[in-house]
Amino acid sequence: MQERRYSICPFCGLGCGFYLATVNGEVTGVDYAMDHPFNEGALCSKGNTSFEVIQRHDRLFEPMMRVENDFKAVSWEDALATIASRLKEIKEEHGAQSIGIFASAKATNEENYLVQKFARKVLETGNVDNGMRLCHAPSMLAFTESFGLPYPTGLLEDLEYADCILIIGCNPFENAPVLARRILRARETGAKIIVADPRRTRTSWHSDFYLPIYPGTDIQLIKAFIQTILQSKLERKEFLRERVENLDGLERLAVDSSPEIVSSRVGIEAEYIRKVALTFALADRASIVFGNGLTQHVNGTEAVGWLVNLALITGNVGRRGTGVFPLLDQCNMMGASDMGALPEFQPGYAQAEHKGLTLIEMVEAAHSEKMKAIFIIGINPIGSFPDTSFVKEALTKLDLLIVQDIFMTETAKLADFVLPTACWAETEGTFTSTGRRLQKLSRAVEPPGAALEGWRIIAKLADQLGKGEIFRYDSWEEIFKEIVTNVRNYEGLTIDDVSRIGGVITPKDRGQLYEDKFETKNGRAKWQRTTHATNIERESLPFTLISGKILHHHGTGSMTRKIGFAMQETGEPFLEISEEDLGALGIRSGDEVYVRSGLGEIRVKTKVARIKPKVVFLPFHFPDSSPNNLIPNNLDQASKTPELKGIPVSISKAK
Repeated sequence: MQERRYSICPFCGLGCGFYLATVNGEVTGVDYAMDHPFNEGALCSKGNTSFEVIQRHDRLFEPMMRVENDFKAVSWEDALATIASRLKEIKEEHGAQSIGIFASAKATNEENYLVQKFARKVLETGNVDNGMRLCHAPSMLAFTESFGLPYPTGLLEDLEYADCILIIGCNPFENAPVLARRILRARETGAKIIVADPRRTRTSWHSDFYLPIYPGTDIQLIKAFIQTILQSKLERKEFLRERVENLDGLERLAVDSSPEIVSSRVGIEAEYIRKVALTFALADRASIVFGNGLTQHVNGTEAVGWLVNLALITGNVGRRGTGVFPLLDQCNMMGASDMGALPEFQPGYAQAEHKGLTLIEMVEAAHSEKMKAIFIIGINPIGSFPDTSFVKEALTKLDLLIVQDIFMTETAKLADFVLPTACWAETEGTFTSTGRRLQKLSRAVEPPGAALEGWRIIAKLADQLGKGEIFRYDSWEEIFKEIVTNVRNYEGLTIDDVSRIGGVITPKDRGQLYEDKFETKNGRAKWQRTTHATNIERESLPFTLISGKILHHHGTGSMTRKIGFAMQETGEPFLEISEEDLGALGIRSGDEVYVRSGLGEIRVKTKVARIKPKVVFLPFHFPDSSPNNLIPNNLDQASKTPELKGIPVSISKAK
């Protein structure tokens, strides 16, 4: 029998909707949701081929327990009983804070809500965090400080109404192609597109102004924009006077950041910086889109703060076609954070009574043997955290490592217990997109083998630990009803709201935030002045390495490396390097090189690219050649987000 069930793309955070087509209980492909209000039926290559991972032969089918150096299949009853017993022992001997949970930004809101509830109510630990920490915790903190909420300020689809769009630290034409359609619509109606990126990407091809800045100089460029705007007296005085506080000494704020001063640092002519700044300032409706290239630095929170300041000084918040928009990496990164799967926040961003450890801090605690047990759900630290060797050492020092996933990832191979979970097509519940769109997933097929929905695993484990009475749920709907009671900005939402094609915007009926006031105590936005940066001693090496995403792959590649088309298009890693640097090294495009830092080396083929000289790019989708093998563990001290960009390396031809 042929059927189709509505679903949400399991990759980036845009929340594109589509239908999964099934025949006799097997997924055969995708159908397009032409009436979806955001993607309008459009999908990128990852969305189009996402169904290929569902019925893979190498899915996890049954719980497994490590026996010496191998895994043995066990029943759910035995697995959960043994895990519960060992967690009790660890808690009694070392205390609740010796246990941590890595929540999944790919799991539903309902699962994440139960995960944080399990951590706080059952294990009695605040050590719970999700993948937001690796990329957009700086955005969450800077937005909350200035605006009062951690969200993008408007609807992503409203970018097409902008007169000017600044794109910095991201490459939406490759990493969020469906959003790129909105940017193109804006340009077709006269909007000016500004792109700041060391690489000449597909996004930059569609720009009116291209700024090939040096990695890590984003703050200096943004401050030069602000200084130019102030010097030209183009700040929106009425908006600042009525809606922004903390403006004392504004005219002196960027005095050390004139285009002439920062020109040599960022690698852009002063006059061109000034021209771009004036283009942005003179636009009636300007928007800012940014990504990990801005946030994954030791000053990531400060960098987002300066973008917020740029939006405020030009009055570009609270109107359609204006705003500040981070591009989140995973399908439910926003939702996992809303649910309170964070150490500093409970559901709805209420301050946690006792702040726990972040992802990287938990790894550090495991390495120092203070952390004794970690439960990792749908995240692959071996592929996504900096200093891969350190992470491996830390995880192998644990007394208990539990991994819940759909495949035997690099991290799962180190576990004491591996628990098979349902993928997005085999469960029901909700995702919240980057654009605050809350949507329901429909189950298209049953989970394979003995695999269970994630929320059911958490509830069963809570029962084994004697807390089953507060985890008595028969369906995702029951958890959802608890969520709308307890999570700020989800109040008043119903099953009918989220079940519509395109779902519902949170907070309900507020597509454009901050039209009249901000969500701060006094209703005014806060101009950000805080310097969060940490001085880092860096090696003196000739090249600067940046890592990132490429068109057909996603994350650590645990799913996309199992998709035929993605591997056909890009089946191995590569190092982008300029033609000038290839010539200086005496090598050709396609030759293999060693890329070295103080942590080690990797061997990889070169690929000539239009990229700033002395800057190289390496995608992180291939763990054996991941740039994270070379990246030291330096953190933005405000958000505890690791620096994954701008790493000194040397390059030599492989023998």
